[in-house]
Amino acid sequence: MGTNNIAIGNQAAINVSSGNSNNIHLRNVDVAGHSGTIKIGTVGSQSAMEAGML
Repeated sequence: MGTNNIAIGNQAAINVSSGNSNNIHLRNVDVAGHSGTIKIGTVGSQSAMEAGML
């Protein structure tokens, strides 16, 4: 699952591979190949509360 990642929520970061590091996943399953990113929710399904946090 890489290193220095934070995952919060149902199946958050479930698809993350060993090459991903220094990420924050909030209810986001993600894919391989990202480092140093913040991922919130699933594309197209954010609520007003989640959109307001960005």
